Amino acid sequence: LRRGIGFFAEFEGTVLLPDSGLINLGGDRRPAHYQPAQVSDLSLEKIARRIQERRRFKLVLATPALFEHGWRPKWIDEHTLEGSRGSVRVRLVAVALGKPVGIGGFDLVKQFPKPVHRFAPAGSVYFFELLEGDADAVIQTFHEKSVSEDSETFPETARQGFGHSLIGAW
Repeated sequence: LRRGIGFFAEFEGTVLLPDSGLINLGGDRRPAHYQPAQVSDLSLEKIARRIQERRRFKLVLATPALFEHGWRPKWIDEHTLEGSRGSVRVRLVAVALGKPVGIGGFDLVKQFPKPVHRFAPAGSVYFFELLEGDADAVIQTFHEKSVSEDSETFPETARQGFGHSLIGAW
């Protein structure tokens, strides 16, 4: 990152960690400076107000997600790009995503490799217009929830941590 650019992370169980200092990040153990941050601008209440006022929101994949139709959730119609999930009805306006991520595994019961599936990558952003429902329903339906879809050969993706999504306003 460049000077003046950073990212926000929340940690638990850090009583032994000083208020600021250096920490190693990632597999390369690159040093990074950390310090407490004021996050009032990131409050869920403020995000909800903006979603309610503007009638639009973005959904960010914090972890890769498996969708039946590749990058597009099955509840979004391929022609109208509209869909419903719970009491929320939306129109998909735009998507920013990277290359699909191949994820497989090993079936311990069958002692056989699972087929590799193409997941929408973490960091993908889906921009929606809110057609029906309110901001509270959007948050209850999507924020810190899994949007991943199970397949016959890759069941329980949500339980395995895939498709974890976060909501923002745009």
